[in-house]
Amino acid sequence: MKRIAFILSAIIFIGFNSIVSAATPNNIPEWAVAAAARCRKTSIQNLYSAMSTAGVRGAEVRAEELYWMEAGKTPNDYLESAESAETSGNYEEAEEYYKKVLLNGGSGKIALRAGIGVSVMMMRRGQIEEAIRRLETSYRRADEAELQFISAMPLSIAYASNNQKEEGIKILEEVIRRYPNNSISGTADSLLTVLKSQ
Repeated sequence: MKRIAFILSAIIFIGFNSIVSAATPNNIPEWAVAAAARCRKTSIQNLYSAMSTAGVRGAEVRAEELYWMEAGKTPNDYLESAESAETSGNYEEAEEYYKKVLLNGGSGKIALRAGIGVSVMMMRRGQIEEAIRRLETSYRRADEAELQFISAMPLSIAYASNNQKEEGIKILEEVIRRYPNNSISGTADSLLTVLKSQ
């Protein structure tokens, strides 16, 4: 497993500069958009199996939210659809599903992951300062290693895109130091190398 994580990290590091998004807003460097997409894809893949079996306990839906719910869909279903759309590059669809998670009673870790997803979509649209504010909140609320990594990586990219590269480096170094053996730490370390070279 560590060997796979190392190989994946190497591929990600090499691919950061070669992946270019067609929808890059003028005020966000192309490397930042590419890095965010690559880190999110890796984070989503690592968390997918754990969340697919977790389910949602105790989530209640208010009457006005029933209008938005599709028959038989849970917040976890919407989260899986959002993350699938995001990894496929369907960002508008992903954002809609992330919002449905939040509108349809998503709570706890599911809501936190959806909030991070919405923040990343805001960052893609160039709303860097708002994305930073939301990602900082997510990072503080994250109580597990994986959630800290998936909030710290886009947060560090947002900082760097907002001429606060040192803040981004500090956040990544902190989470890597705290969880050095986590499966996502290799990806974060590769991102740290990229940020330091920018």
